[in-house]
Amino acid sequence: MDENRAVPGHPELLVMIGVCTHLGCVPLGDRAGDFGGWFCPCHGSHYDTAGRIRKGPAPENLYVPKLNLADEGILTLGRGVGCGLAFLPRAAQGKGQCSHAEAIMA
Repeated sequence: MDENRAVPGHPELLVMIGVCTHLGCVPLGDRAGDFGGWFCPCHGSHYDTAGRIRKGPAPENLYVPKLNLADEGILTLGRGVGCGLAFLPRAAQGKGQCSHAEAIMA
């Protein structure tokens, strides 16, 4: 079931992987498609703002990865063990939470 796609405990945050579930193209955002969310220009799939498929051919919603949101606002994507892809607030820059992770400063 897919009742709530938001980050647990943070209903204002939604994290999803921007890869179409049909054949792996990158959907366009910025209120694209018939449902104001995401539109895949390769074969015409439409997703709503929460990444739920509304019009195919994509067979599934956009993928919501496993994640961890630390108290410091650091969002880590991946298995939750060790380091995955970390999105760090600027205040955490250079503190070395995940030395081998790719980090994107917000």
